Amino acid sequence: MLQRIPGIVEEEFRQGSIGAPRVIFTIGVSHLNRIIQSLNEGKIRIYAPLTASNKRGDYIADLNLSKENFGVSVIIPKTLANDQKVLVMTGLDKIVTRTQNQSSFASSAASP
Repeated sequence: MLQRIPGIVEEEFRQGSIGAPRVIFTIGVSHLNRIIQSLNEGKIRIYAPLTASNKRGDYIADLNLSKENFGVSVIIPKTLANDQKVLVMTGLDKIVTRTQNQSSFASSAASP
């Protein structure tokens, strides 16, 4: 799905379904860790199951969002960002902590 976003946005914009090539894509928090990893790497990796009878191999490709210079913002509701159990369970705990630290640093650097 992530790979198809640029093409879908372009097609909808071309057809006049949307006024500008900007969209909001909503995804469950359980997928965010892998998506953020893909965004950071600029690649998407989908590993073939070990039990697959027709082992075609893993799918690894450049991330279309990166290739086509799409800007991406990740917004997590405060109730989830403050729930340590959810963050650990989804693998987002380190990412949120790092982001909060960067935000605190930027705020303190801007203060006189």
